[in-house]
Parts: sequence; structure tokens; C-alpha cells
Amino acid sequence: TSLRFYPSSRQSLQRKCFHNINNLIFFTQGFRELWEAGCLCDIRLVAEDETFPAHRSVLAAASCYFRVMFTTDMKERNMDSVELKGISAGGLKCALDFIYTSQLVSDLESLEDALITSTHLQIPHMTACCAELLQSSLTADNFLEILSLSSRYDLASLKGECLAFISQNLDVILKTGESSLLQMDADGIWGLLRRDDVSPRVSETALLELVLKWVEYDLDRRQPYTELLLQEVRLGLIFPPGCGFEGDLGAAAELVKALPKGQAYLDMLSEQCLGLQTDSPVRNWFRIRSTRKAVLATCGKTTGSRECSDRGQTSQTWRTIAHVEGMYNHCAVVLNDYLYIIGGQNSWFNTNHEEEATACVRRYDPRFDKWTRLADMHVRRRRFHCSALGDRIYAVGGRGEGGILSSSECYSPAEDKWTHIRALPCPLSSHAGAAYSNRLYVCGGSSGEIFSNAMYQYSPELDEWTPLPPLRYARGFHSMSPAGDKIYVMAGQARSYSDVLVTECYCPASRQWTELSPLPVGHSQHGAAALGSSIYIMGGFSWTEEGFLSSVHVYDREADAWRAGPQLPRPLVGVASGTLTLPHALRGKGDTTEPEPEPS
Repeated sequence: TSLRFYPSSRQSLQRKCFHNINNLIFFTQGFRELWEAGCLCDIRLVAEDETFPAHRSVLAAASCYFRVMFTTDMKERNMDSVELKGISAGGLKCALDFIYTSQLVSDLESLEDALITSTHLQIPHMTACCAELLQSSLTADNFLEILSLSSRYDLASLKGECLAFISQNLDVILKTGESSLLQMDADGIWGLLRRDDVSPRVSETALLELVLKWVEYDLDRRQPYTELLLQEVRLGLIFPPGCGFEGDLGAAAELVKALPKGQAYLDMLSEQCLGLQTDSPVRNWFRIRSTRKAVLATCGKTTGSRECSDRGQTSQTWRTIAHVEGMYNHCAVVLNDYLYIIGGQNSWFNTNHEEEATACVRRYDPRFDKWTRLADMHVRRRRFHCSALGDRIYAVGGRGEGGILSSSECYSPAEDKWTHIRALPCPLSSHAGAAYSNRLYVCGGSSGEIFSNAMYQYSPELDEWTPLPPLRYARGFHSMSPAGDKIYVMAGQARSYSDVLVTECYCPASRQWTELSPLPVGHSQHGAAALGSSIYIMGGFSWTEEGFLSSVHVYDREADAWRAGPQLPRPLVGVASGTLTLPHALRGKGDTTEPEPEPS
């Protein structure tokens, strides 16, 4: 019986393509059966006096080494037998098995022979299989051997996995395999120190001790690496600058003893502003060694006009991690792993309405769970916006002295000083903003009773505001969240005291707006923070619900979809949010469980 396909006149002009995976399987199996039977083999490969028949065409298709050998003017092209030097018989047998069956059959003892063969014969998929097998076999007893293989055969991915394994299991390895750690080469120990995913059970002091022991293990050869390695040890976590701590005296003694510059390092660490300088040559000293990122909801006002002073952290649940003076309609900014709480108000009404706003600034250091009071802003502000750009924090607009403000100012953490910058093109309150690619973006808000759809961009280099394409929907009390290569504008309220559910997305590269999936519930005066591929919208006020919200909604940027998130412990309005790296040692108040890794 024959099957025929009769296309229409239109279809006959188009080429059709049908793919049959069964034919590929049948074809591969056919070559395997021919090879196993020794049928039609036209080349013999010799390794360590053992001979292996094969097909030139199959070898040339699977290996760049053989393709060059059999398709160019090399003497082996017309030879019936080719001897392969530097390759073991077992390794060649393993390679031929892989070429004809796509299966790697090897144990750890003979895997290096297979790896040598796959790299020599340029069979990349076999090399990748060897690396995967080695990765799956990593233990606290063999990590050094596998790390050495990854360096010897330039397997970058495997090397990264080895360092990740060592880092995440360092507490166990320090107890059972410290001698192997001391035998690592300089590149390996340097790569380990650069990682943030070190076991939370290993202190920074223990890492400093490891470096000093590693250098001492082969002092003559390794001493030149000491300065380089110590730049990767987070010394600022051992000797906190200007915090009123004396630091680890034992570690200090070891540092001074081991290094001619040891005392100079301790003197540098005593400088109050050193950890706040983004261009500092020792900026790594103050980085938090953790992959535990969390969304923070700071302060706010709850039902009954009560101010909230705690700050919560979430992945799947909320925990209180610290307390600060209660306030709302403030701003929260994260810069260099410090959290800044800026401005806002701490009373519902004041006899002097201009004093409802505050200019106070506080910085939270999660490394030591410590608050520091900083220089006040020049202007008291509430319902304003703050963003971090480079090593500065910018505060723009809001309500304060004299009503709605157009004034703007920037803060230098290293100098603890605020400086006036060019004012907004018009007074704005209840607007939103975001920092992206060293530019500050501000949109929406109001100069009176009407909410605006205008958007402006600020350039720190030019100290200049530039108008940009406006929002599609005028709004106030909303949020802007930079994520990926876009800026997302979410929630808020319209002039008619109604919720704005529409989500808008701005592309700075094309200067175009796109409308995305709407929020399921309205939020205004809410918190917003991006974490990974998600954007969290937290609490606030809903005109539809006619009240304060404890609900949280999470936007998935990849799916353009919303889902419900973990509810806040209480309804909150006037809340400010951010995403902060938290040390593993910092736990929520009353939390006695081991800290869980946050999504990154």
C-alpha cells in the first residue's frame, strides 16, 4: 500500500519538513551493530599494542581530531592502521563506546584515562560527561583530586562546582580534611575565599586562620600570595570599624604576627568611613559573606493610627529582625549591604503641620545588628523618593516645609554629608522613583490635587533633569522597581480615589512603555522590592477594600503573572521596602531555627 500526499496549489509552492526521531535512533543503532560485529570497519586504531576496529566516517563525525586526520592531507588519511600515542587502551575503548553508544562507562579510578582521551581526541560531549561524573562523585575525601583534574584539563564548570562543594561543606572539611585544603594551589584557595556561599557554620575568623595556615604550609613559595588572599578575607566582619567593638583579639594578634603590614591593616580597619567607600581598594573586607537575600518591609502605620517600628524579612514567612523608631511615609534605601531609613513622619497629626515630616536618617548594619544615627537631610520630607546611585543616595521632592517640594539633595555615606542638587522641574509629592544605569527616574505623583503621568530622568554627571515619555496612566502613591533591563511601575491610586491595577513597564533602551498583567488587588502607599525574577508588592491601602492591607502580591517577570505572597503580620500603610543581604548569623527575633537560604 502506498501513501500519497496531494498538496493544494498553494501548498505545492511551500517546502514541508517532517522530523522522525525514530530514524535517528535506528541510524545510530545500525552503526553500533556494525561496529560491534566488526562489519565494514575501514580503520584500525592502536593504543598500547591493542587494536580497535572502527569506521572513518563515524570517527570524523564525532571527533575534530579524526576529522582533520581523515579529511586533510595527512599521511594517516590513507593508512589502514593508526597508532595513537599518549592514550591508554582503556581510554580509547571508553571513547569508542561513547562515540557509538553515547554512554560513558567508567569508574573513578579509570576516569582520568577517559578524560585524557576525550580531550586529546577532541570529543567535547564525552569530556562534559566525564566532568558530570566527577562532579557527582565529590566528597570531603576526594575534592582535592577532582579540583586538580579540573585545573589540569581546563574544566571551568567542574572547577566552579568543586569550589562550591568545598565552600558549602567547609565546616566538615575543616574538621576532616584540613590537610587537603592546605595542599590547594593559590588559585584554588583564592577562588574559595571569593565565594559568598561558605558554610554558615564557618566564621570569618576561621577563614583568616585558614589563610595564615595555608601560607605557613609552604612559606617560601606562598608568602607572595598573602596580600592578595587577605584582600578576599572579610576583615571588616572580624574587626568592625568605628562600632565600639574591640574585635577578635586573638585574630588581631595572629594577623600582626603573620604580616609586616598586619598592624597597618588593623589601623585601616579602625577608620569609620572605610567600609562605606565603594571605590576603596579593600572594599571586599566589608562585604557580607552570605547568599541569604531577603525582602524587607520597614516600619509603616497599622490600624488605629499606630506606627510600627519593626522590620520584617521574608522568603516564605515574615520575621522581625530589628526595631527602630516608628515612622511611615519614609524611604528605605540599600547601599553596600547597609539599610538606610530616611525621612517620613512619626505622628498622624502635629500641632505644627510642617513638622509632620522629619529629616532624620538612620543606617542599619546587619553585620553587627547595629543602628547608627547619621546627618539629617537639609529638608524635612515625607511622601518623597530616595534611590542609591553609585556611592550616593538621592532624595527628591515630597511634602515638608512649605508644602509640596521640588527640592532635591544627595548624601555621601563616606562623608556623612547632604548636598543640594538641581530641583525637580516641578514640585512633586506621592511620586515614585527608581535608579537604573546610573540614572534616577521619577514618575507620577502630584503637585496639588491632580495626579501626573509625567516622567523625568536625572543625570548626576550633568546635574540635570530631562523629561521622558509619560506614563499611560496617571497615578500617585505607586511604586517603581528596576529589574533586568526594564523599570516596572505598579499599583497606586487615580484622581478619582480609585485603585490603579494596571502594571506598566518602561524600557530605557527604546524609551517605550508596555502594559502588562494587572494587579489582582489595588495597593497604594505600599512597599515594593525586586528579588530574583520576582517583584513583591506589600501592604498599603486599597480603595476597593476600603482599608489597610496585610496582603502581599508577587509579580513573576518571566511569566508576566501575579500570585499571592506571604501575608504581612499586620496591615501596614506608608511602608517602605528594599532587598538586603543578611548574614547567616542574623536571625529573626524569637527565631531559634537554623536560617534558611533565601532565593537569589
